Amino acid sequence: MVKMWVSILFVSLCLGLHAANPLDSVRLYAIEPACFDYTFTAVVSASSTNPVLSFNHRGGRTYFVHPGERLGDYVVRDFRPVITRVFNPSIKLVQEQKLGSVTLQATNGPALVLELG
Repeated sequence: MVKMWVSILFVSLCLGLHAANPLDSVRLYAIEPACFDYTFTAVVSASSTNPVLSFNHRGGRTYFVHPGERLGDYVVRDFRPVITRVFNPSIKLVQEQKLGSVTLQATNGPALVLELG
């Protein structure tokens, strides 16, 4: 958030030299909610007892961790897989869809539950 304001201030100052009102020339690029730094993106089940969980960080980096390992300031406490069967009309078949949730425990805070996706 601070980066965005610094960027807007810099653009405003640069445009202020050429425009009467510097904010007339500034456009909003994007708005992103600042909910949580990680997104739970995938599960790779090499074995049913120790799956590899994939998390994307807001900065663009991807982390692969097992349950019980650290993810930044959090520890992955629990993973609950859910597999549903969904009919796909375009190929006229029933497919399995992997879903699930992960519980992250902060060292000094409450547990957080992230749903896949």
